[in-house]
Amino acid sequence: MVNEEGEEELEGVEFGGGVLRMWEGELFDCFDDHQSAIESTCCPCYRFGKNMKRAGFGSSYIQGVVYFLLAIGAFVNLVAFVVTRRHYFLYLAVAFIVSVGTYLGFFRTRIRKKFNIKGSDNSLDDCLYHFACPCCTLCQESRTLEMNYVEDGNWHGRGDTICIGGFGEKSKALFGLHPPPILSIKSSDESYMENNTNVLHLSSIPYDFTTYFS
Repeated sequence: MVNEEGEEELEGVEFGGGVLRMWEGELFDCFDDHQSAIESTCCPCYRFGKNMKRAGFGSSYIQGVVYFLLAIGAFVNLVAFVVTRRHYFLYLAVAFIVSVGTYLGFFRTRIRKKFNIKGSDNSLDDCLYHFACPCCTLCQESRTLEMNYVEDGNWHGRGDTICIGGFGEKSKALFGLHPPPILSIKSSDESYMENNTNVLHLSSIPYDFTTYFS
């Protein structure tokens, strides 16, 4: 059991650099990125293929075509059941729907593990997200990959954030960066004027010579 946990941790460190990351936004924050929301709703096959290309999980065309075939299989069998009322079409439609959710959930799990994204450690939850709201889930994955400039499986990260933390930590440490203190440095002219002022002040003090010669 300990060896398995150690292997999983090493795998996460190997892929994600040992850094804990987060999904960009919540699951239902679809309209934070309007373009991703529109593409995920109107053309999810294209959006999914694009995500897979960014994450380094194969060709965008192949992944998009696989998604399209599974989705069209579910749709055709569902229509066939409505028209013919034959139950085996319904069973086929359900099988294709389960296949779509499982396929998308599988790659969501791979994205999460590859880049050490904090979330549910259960792969079943990733599948359920795609069953419950596939467009919102796909949009969240798109926002995370695009906003962090993920290209060909390489996570470049956002320019306005710094992520500090270890993969094995229970909580993520946050550090604030503060500017260095401002030191007041006097110029040479100011130091020269100050020294002259001290000399004039000393010369103005009266000196009793009788005390010296007595």
